[in-house]
Amino acid sequence: MQHIITFKNLLLEDCNILHKWLQEAHVREFWDDGDRTVEQVKRHYFQNDETKRSVFLIDGEIAGYIQSYSVDSQHEYYQFISRNQKTIGVDFFIGNTKFLGQGFANILLGKFIELYCLDAEQILVDPYVRNFKSIHIYQKYGFIKIYECIVKDKLHWIMLSTPHFKINIRELHESDFDDLQRHFGSDTPYNRTIELWKKY
Repeated sequence: MQHIITFKNLLLEDCNILHKWLQEAHVREFWDDGDRTVEQVKRHYFQNDETKRSVFLIDGEIAGYIQSYSVDSQHEYYQFISRNQKTIGVDFFIGNTKFLGQGFANILLGKFIELYCLDAEQILVDPYVRNFKSIHIYQKYGFIKIYECIVKDKLHWIMLSTPHFKINIRELHESDFDDLQRHFGSDTPYNRTIELWKKY
């Protein structure tokens, strides 16, 4: 069965469900920022910064949280990357227990990278060293451990991967863009690329 995975920006209306997920044992085991109240979650996840925060849905049902950020010269991980390659960091968790253990993590990670990290030359993740499931998922996608570092008093791996989905626009035809739209839906950065392409 093919499942439909979609993403939308994190909105204030999602705060209660995000707070609920953050208290779940399977989330807090490896993702615990100490946010125990709804107000703490609001202050943490609804601040005006450079992080792109989203929730994802599986077959129309809200299922988890995902965020991305640019690893620029101001970021603590900048020291670990190739300076001449644009790098985007990604973190996510499945909050809805209904979708645990069904293989969705690798699929949604790949789709998010394909849709929202189009201009990235490297993707960075930083799993806790004892988060074996996440490390396995990242390794399946192609991430390679390059460093170890301490984050909030815990040892984490810094892992890098080159996105699988790289397109040379000059080699595409209009029919290819139509296929991309049908596959990924209308709410995607591909639409801006398509409209630019059609002008030439």
